[in-house]
Amino acid sequence: MRHASESIEQVWDELLSLAQRHHREQSYKAPFDPQRQIYEAAESVGILRVFTMRDADRKLCGYAGFFVTRHPHMNLKIASQDTLYVLPEHRGFAAGRFLVWCDAALEADGVQQISRVVPAQAAALNLGALGYRDGGKLWVKTKDCISPS
Repeated sequence: MRHASESIEQVWDELLSLAQRHHREQSYKAPFDPQRQIYEAAESVGILRVFTMRDADRKLCGYAGFFVTRHPHMNLKIASQDTLYVLPEHRGFAAGRFLVWCDAALEADGVQQISRVVPAQAAALNLGALGYRDGGKLWVKTKDCISPS
């Protein structure tokens, strides 16, 4: 697998098909409607990082998006995971290596704290082995149209 940092413009079309699969797996009730202009705007001001995982044929097999900002009351450079998806056939060791690579890329960019949200169906993922600690539960309140079923 090859890992890289790519621009949203470079990967948008490829990413959409994987993002649709991700949306279906999560069983969201809201329609799939990614807002390209928001991602492009975030990238243009330097706060979006898009990382990709490709096979030997350069086929996109996974992606991760992070928003990188300054923590408002601790003056740390932080990265918050927006999304992470790896095709089912590439989960396991290859996906774990991708997580490690993403963390290293963020740390090389000066990021001091990385936050990830792990959905219930991925609870077996052992982020503790990668240096993460449980930061507590994320409680989410949404309208019925966007709550997972």
